[in-house]
Amino acid sequence: MCPTLDPQPAAGDTATLHTEVAGSDGTAGSEDTADGESTVKVGFNVLNTIVGSGIVCLPYALHNAGFVFGLVMLVVTAALSQFSLFALVAAGKRTGTAHFSSVTQAALGRTGYHLLNLSMVVDMVGTVILYLMILGDLATALVNIYLPFTISRASIVLGVSLFAILPLLFFRNTGPLARLSIVSILCLPYIIMAVALRAPHYAGRIKVEFP
Repeated sequence: MCPTLDPQPAAGDTATLHTEVAGSDGTAGSEDTADGESTVKVGFNVLNTIVGSGIVCLPYALHNAGFVFGLVMLVVTAALSQFSLFALVAAGKRTGTAHFSSVTQAALGRTGYHLLNLSMVVDMVGTVILYLMILGDLATALVNIYLPFTISRASIVLGVSLFAILPLLFFRNTGPLARLSIVSILCLPYIIMAVALRAPHYAGRIKVEFP
């Protein structure tokens, strides 16, 4: 179920919903929906969205909240997320639409629909800014290490935004991005293993100052 800004469901929404529901019992889980997205593609895209840049902030969050209380907060957040997804799917089945905005409009009216769109715009703009900030820090360090010349952080962010991110924005749905999501998810175990193996080596040599 992908967010959309369409105020009314399109003609193929019902077919999309029926295909997704049919895959919930395992009979047609890999069948393409009316928008050209299969259950597997949607699953990887959602997983990549959930396991995003927030994982980078977990150590700092646990440091401030405390290890035990931080784990409790993670469990509570996971439970709330699961309930939200369950309620969203149930509302979509009851209203006969697979679009986030249409479900919101059916449940909360036009006011809820406009508030949803506003909150989505604010959230997405903030997410893009966060990703570009992280990308600028990481890419600048790597480029200045492996290239014989230096490139400014602003130039790297601008270049990646124009030549890597911008072309991907013209897809009509997130289906073509599923392969990138799979690669991104497969990189996470490597990152975790690298940090786990190298952290003891740097633990006594580097002191991290938290604000």
